[in-house]
This record gives sequence, structure tokens and C-alpha cells, in this order.
Amino acid sequence: MRQTSRSVPDLKPLKAVFDRRLLFDRNARMVARMQPQLKSGQAFVAVGALHLYGEQGLLSLLTARGLPGVARVLNDCAIPVSYD
Repeated sequence: MRQTSRSVPDLKPLKAVFDRRLLFDRNARMVARMQPQLKSGQAFVAVGALHLYGEQGLLSLLTARGLPGVARVLNDCAIPVSYD
């Protein structure tokens, strides 16, 4: 059965809430909590890949807080995935 544009819900508002609450707000809290340990050099951090990307991702937030080396290490350690 073919769906018309009226039968497909607009998911943009839901995605905006998802991005803000599950990614961006959490990213800001994670960076604030991990920053002291990262600065001391006594840290191991494991996060899901979705938290790394974008202007509000962990890599950008760490760089903005003066930890570009940590962001570079995280980026270099990312494992490329192929779905061939």
C-alpha cells in the first residue's frame, strides 16, 4: 500500500527533542564531568559514536574547552565500520 504525505508523520520535532535531550545535553554534562580527569591524564573514556560528531559533539566540546589533544586522540581511535 502506498503512503501519502498525509499519512507520514513529521518527525522533525521529535528528532530535535531527541538530539537535544539524548545527545547535546548529555554531551555537555559528560564533558563537564570528565574534564578534571582528562586534564590530570588519568582517564579512560568510552562513548557511543553518535556522541562524537558535530558542533555539539564531544570532540568539538573538548576542543572548545582547551583539550584539543584529547579530541584528536578520540578521533584517531575511532574504528571505521564498513557495511559492505
